[in-house]
Parts: sequence; C-alpha cells; structure tokens
Amino acid sequence: MEHISNRKIAVLALILFLAIMLFSGLYYFPKLKDQSSFYYKEEPIHKTSKFILTPGEVYIYSYKFKNSETPQFNVTYTIRKNFGCIVFEIKEFKSVSDCIDQNGNDKNGSNLTLNNGLVEIFKPWMLAVDENWVWKIDLVSNVITNYKINSYEFSVAGTEDFNGREAYKVKILKNGNLISYLLVDKEKRILLKEEQDAYVVELVYPGPSSNLNQ
Repeated sequence: MEHISNRKIAVLALILFLAIMLFSGLYYFPKLKDQSSFYYKEEPIHKTSKFILTPGEVYIYSYKFKNSETPQFNVTYTIRKNFGCIVFEIKEFKSVSDCIDQNGNDKNGSNLTLNNGLVEIFKPWMLAVDENWVWKIDLVSNVITNYKINSYEFSVAGTEDFNGREAYKVKILKNGNLISYLLVDKEKRILLKEEQDAYVVELVYPGPSSNLNQ
C-alpha cells in the first residue's frame, strides 16, 4: 500500500510540476529549426562565467502557490558524473539530463534551455548574466517564413541578497509584458528563486549529498 501511495504522490507531483512549468519564465520546449513548425531564434550571447557545478552537489527547491504557506512539493537535483560528463539527476521524476559542457550547453546547443525541460535549476543563458545584461529571443514560425509568434526579453533589474547568497534579479518580458522575476546566484549561476503571480519556487537546500539523511 505504501508503494502505491508513493506512486500516486509522485504522479500528482509531476502533474502539478508540469502545470506550473507551462507558465514559468524558465520553461521552454527545445525546438530545433529543422524539427518543428516553430523554433526559438536567439540573439548571440556572451557568457561571462563557466559551468562550475560539481558532482555530489545537491539542490532542493520548494514549489508552492503564492498565497500558500505550505509547499506543494519539493524537487531535488543532484549533480552527477555520468560516463565522463556532468549531468543533472532529478530524484522525484527519475529523470537525467544530457551531458552539460563547460559553456553550460547540452547536445541541442540552445542557450535558452536544455534538452530536458524538467531541469529548471539551470539554463545556459544564466552564464551570461551581469549588471547590464539584456538578451532577446523570438518564437518564430517555420511554416510562415520569418513570422514572429512571440518575443521575449531577459534583462537584469539589480541585485539582491538571498539567504546570504548574492544574486542577480532577472526580469522576463513576453511581448512587452512582465511574466516572471528570477534570482540567479552570482557565483554558482543557478536559480535561487522564481516568482510569478500564481506561484513561487525557491532554493531550500544547497550543499553536498553527504549532509542529507538518505
């Protein structure tokens, strides 16, 4: 019975997680130009930092509705070394990312997102963020030539302290309208917090796996 109950909880958590991600400023389906009816056209990007996460690090995030005091669920990311490369392992969904290189990219080469859309802790563009950073992308039709479906703008709106960690405050606009605020860790270049009208995601545990009760 306990096994069934845990499975039900995992399924419900996944459904809620995906529902939240559909409205998230960080969640994008990877779309390559030759594989879809639409794709993301990215401006060139200059990265000021390398991907420095190391095997054994664990990051746990709470997901809760904005007016709720109690998190709906947690998501645990563990940094692993897999066949000689670095990957993200997502415990609750038994999912693993593709290999991440020093520039923060996986095999799809996008700076907007990783191939595994469940990885919200990190996006390649986070390595480019600095005080004056602005970056634009367009969602473009591959059916109607150069038809722009949506436009997005990422920019830094200052810095903040998050539980003793220095962070860039990044705002994301969709067609000129604010859809999300994020805090990106200055050192680790990972998500510390994301806040939208309906929900809040925030880092609740950063550290080595040896400090967790397994």
